[in-house]
Amino acid sequence: GAVDREPTAGDAATPPAPSAPAAAGRSLGDGIVYDPEAMAEFPCHAMGETIMGRCSADDLVQMKAALLEKRRQAVGGPTPRPDILPGEASQGDGGMGGEQMTAATAPPGHSALAEAGRRVMLADGGRTAIRAQLARWRIDGVDLPAYAYNGQIPGPHLEVRQGSSVEVVFENAIDMDSTIHWHGLRHSNGSDGVPGVTQPAVAPGGRFTYRLTFPDPGLYWYHPHIREDLQQDGGLYGTILVSPTDADYWAPVDRETVLVLDDIRIEDGAAVGYGAEAANFAIMGRFGNTLLLNGQTGYEQAVDAGQVVRFYLVNVANVRPFRLSFDGARMKKVGADLGRSKVEAWVDEVVLAPAERVIVEVAFDTARAYRIQHRSSAQTHVLGEVVALPQPEGPSRARRAWDRLRVDPIVSADVSRLQAYLAQPPAMDLELTVDIPDLVVGGRPSVGNGRRPAAGGAALPTGRAARGDATPPAERAAAGDADAEAEGHDADQDGHGAEEAHGPIEWEDEMLAVNRASDTAGVHWMIRDRVSGAMNHDLAYTFHVGDIVRVRLRNLGDSVHPMQHPIHFHGQRLMVLSRDAVVEQNPVWKDTILTTPGETVELLMEITNPGAWMVHCHIAEHLESGMMFQFQVLPADDATP
Repeated sequence: GAVDREPTAGDAATPPAPSAPAAAGRSLGDGIVYDPEAMAEFPCHAMGETIMGRCSADDLVQMKAALLEKRRQAVGGPTPRPDILPGEASQGDGGMGGEQMTAATAPPGHSALAEAGRRVMLADGGRTAIRAQLARWRIDGVDLPAYAYNGQIPGPHLEVRQGSSVEVVFENAIDMDSTIHWHGLRHSNGSDGVPGVTQPAVAPGGRFTYRLTFPDPGLYWYHPHIREDLQQDGGLYGTILVSPTDADYWAPVDRETVLVLDDIRIEDGAAVGYGAEAANFAIMGRFGNTLLLNGQTGYEQAVDAGQVVRFYLVNVANVRPFRLSFDGARMKKVGADLGRSKVEAWVDEVVLAPAERVIVEVAFDTARAYRIQHRSSAQTHVLGEVVALPQPEGPSRARRAWDRLRVDPIVSADVSRLQAYLAQPPAMDLELTVDIPDLVVGGRPSVGNGRRPAAGGAALPTGRAARGDATPPAERAAAGDADAEAEGHDADQDGHGAEEAHGPIEWEDEMLAVNRASDTAGVHWMIRDRVSGAMNHDLAYTFHVGDIVRVRLRNLGDSVHPMQHPIHFHGQRLMVLSRDAVVEQNPVWKDTILTTPGETVELLMEITNPGAWMVHCHIAEHLESGMMFQFQVLPADDATP
């Protein structure tokens, strides 16, 4: 095709030999650059204005010509709107544009600083109001345009009782349509908060009343289900703590704390814009470069030495997985998304994908400062600290009774009940993959065929079988031997649980320029039925209340960009059976399942709620690209096929 001038090997600014690799980090002219560090394990390819991978000088000439031709063909097309920030969705020409914001320069509605989330206790039949509004979010002295529920980031922390029902009146006072999704709740479909599926979108100035019920104890959270990449990342999220009706459900502790894990991207003292018409950072999702606990950096908490704290953890980041530890303090994992684990387990660290919850108990035995740490592939981030103060009384009563690992009889009974369904074929056999039409490729597949990726990346700890247990994991799990399993975990006092790799995971954005330039108009993440070939919104499944269905998730490792996916199922609960044929040793009821590249996860889903329910990747940008579908649940006595 025609270009401004014919590219030559000289454009590559690399050794003249055709087979020689090009030099790193060099401009090729006409605004096109070569970055061999991005996607270096693959052959030469390009996206946007960046050429990546292993490229010879001749490859660069051909790639540059192709990019210039794409640019020429785009001339005369619609001019994309500039990136926007919270509060700018209704502005045709963008707004702050990455400029620093102060109280004096804040646009209308952003003048009020967001406060920390406040506790709201709701009795059965209670009612409260939540208003999405504009705010300023001050992080490390930098003021960012933001959204906030009731002027708080995180939003109001709701505390309710298991089995109770409450009403929440939502008012939308931001510049975009919005809703609230109540993540993890098995409740009425009409209050699930999915626009176009369970309710109309709430327009600016509109209201909607949600009627919520809480059948399960544990930690849940709420967030928008429209442009999550912008609204949720901009500050719209909050938590719900459901206390159990059984007073002995959790072990005694000295205090309870909710920790909300998040990150946000700040560059040159200003917020980084979001795509006006489609989410940007669409390949990997938006990794923040500032890590937050409860909406701020530098979290601090004081306890007495010898006390035990139960932490309810939730990850609300767009894409970042967290690998959290407490600086050597002894830690016990006791639960996850929908309550208690089958068996409590000693762990050194816990991993949370976006939307997942983990419940841990931590003993601070020595008077000192304990750093709250996230260990990524690149470095260890300190998110805050817990300071254990000296006190003469010695360990608390809760601490003295804490060393025993408990077995949950209800989850153990659930595991035994589900044994009858282990042999059934999958009702959903799903593949997770991607197509990137905007990618100019040189000999690499675009959507994958299911091969496992080459080894690499960081190993993800699974928290599965503890050392000291001689019985094969599959045999013990199949037998449902909860007591023996607890003994195995008890024997692992020093090791704090085994770590087993089940696939590479991306802890950081190592291709920032390319990822930033990608948007959901040109990146198509997919959930695909392996049998029918149907994808995303074309998928159709129907079940009945009372069904127990098998689900298989295959995260294809040979797609154009294999990466982890946290898959969230609305309105139901699931239990992991196995990962790559390794039986799950310590089951827990879940609503969000992390899958890693090349991994196959087998699940059982218990169908309890009628209605239309969503399934989607909880990386916000992948959801925006269309990585979602819905399934129908009919009442148990409905004979409709």
